Amino acid sequence: MPGAGHPEFMFSLSLSHEPRLDSMLADLSGAVLRHAGYAPDAVSELSGVLERAIAGALANGGRDCQVAFSARNGELHMALTSDAGTDWRTSRPLP
Repeated sequence: MPGAGHPEFMFSLSLSHEPRLDSMLADLSGAVLRHAGYAPDAVSELSGVLERAIAGALANGGRDCQVAFSARNGELHMALTSDAGTDWRTSRPLP
């Protein structure tokens, strides 16, 4: 809707027992990113960034993770926290 600005939303997911970016998480993160308005190449790039963050948390001994997406003030924020103390965050302008 022209002139309506960017939608604001929050979506989070708890992953337990050796989380990995399998097809379910890839589908969910892709749906969230498409909902936010990103083009397919950006969806693929951002999903890869998230996958690497999760792999890093696993490498540091994390087994329970919280993945969060939030859109506010024209930006998408992605965050990962794990029980191993691994915190990762990134943000991108909304399209």
